[in-house]
Amino acid sequence: MTGVETNPEPTNDNANSVKDKAKETGKQAKAKASQAADSARQSAEHARDYTAERYQSAREYTSDRYRSARDYGSRRYSDAREGVSTTRERANQGLQDNPLAAAGLGLLAGMAIGLLLPRTRQENRLVGGYRDDLMDQAREAAKAARAASEEEFRGIADQAKAHARELGDQAVGAAKHAGEAARSKTDI
Repeated sequence: MTGVETNPEPTNDNANSVKDKAKETGKQAKAKASQAADSARQSAEHARDYTAERYQSAREYTSDRYRSARDYGSRRYSDAREGVSTTRERANQGLQDNPLAAAGLGLLAGMAIGLLLPRTRQENRLVGGYRDDLMDQAREAAKAARAASEEEFRGIADQAKAHARELGDQAVGAAKHAGEAARSKTDI
């Protein structure tokens, strides 16, 4: 024998020590894995809560913008209806204030319908000359009435067009603003 003895077989104490260290390392690994899982779960919960809050905020903001745009459109529609009603009332008042003009317009409408109907030989023989004179006078009266009414109706139409354009521009602006606001609220 040489002075140093080697023991090829591990001792029971060494095996237990290795076994204990392996168990301890396993416990530590398990604890770290559990901590990592908890941390991941907390991060996922935080992300879910944050996303839910952002979604709710964007939803409320978009809903508010939609209601505002709808109310604005409703008010503008009501204003336009009121404008049409006012125009109708003015026309009726004009007819009441000028019954002769209304009668003249009725006469002109009747003459226009009469012009559309075909002539007969009997009509030409009996009232042909009178009819031609009357037609000339009616044409002149119709031109004068038309010129006067066109001028007033042009003014009314121009006002209505300008108001409609303004309403359209405002509605488009409100819709754009609502969309941009919703988009900015949902950016994470």
